[in-house]
Amino acid sequence: TLLGMFSGRYIKRTLVLCSYIWLTVPAGFVVTVWTPMMINKKGFSMDDTLTAAFILMVGVPFGCYIASLISDMGGRKIPLCAAAASAAVFAYLFTQVEGLIMLTFIGFCLTASVMCQGFISFSYIAESYPTRMRNTAVGLHNGMGRFATSFMQKQVPVIFAAGGFAGVYDTVALMLLAPLAIVLIFGLKTGGRSLEDIG
Repeated sequence: TLLGMFSGRYIKRTLVLCSYIWLTVPAGFVVTVWTPMMINKKGFSMDDTLTAAFILMVGVPFGCYIASLISDMGGRKIPLCAAAASAAVFAYLFTQVEGLIMLTFIGFCLTASVMCQGFISFSYIAESYPTRMRNTAVGLHNGMGRFATSFMQKQVPVIFAAGGFAGVYDTVALMLLAPLAIVLIFGLKTGGRSLEDIG
């Protein structure tokens, strides 16, 4: 099955999905795991930081709900790229605001957008392969995303030391934007088609 994913018929979609997962999964983990610490490093008290972090985490189920509303539009890859692009915009805006209220609001939108694109990507990966290799393909891509995340976790303090708060979230924005052109141009259109037709 693993060899089949890199065979002539499936290698393009495998490489397209790899390019997306390798960058967006680590970016999502930076948003959901590192953001409370980053807010605290901006000088806010621990109470304010924890309050903001709680509100940001409400963005997780909200983003999943938004994914359920839009994921069937435009052949799956269109809403996927729209959600990732939105997350990139919010990541940039996150570096431009100062007050706790605006920081929390933009952070909520960023978290929701990241989770939205993440959950659409799960469906998109699964739909890109036939039944005989679907579980292995999803597992491989998920594992690759986690491996890339483990590498990224060690880079966050380095990026923060070099570029501060803005450097971290500008990097997140770039990681979300970089693979979008590849997916839009080369990604398989899965929406509105049966799994048998896609395979």
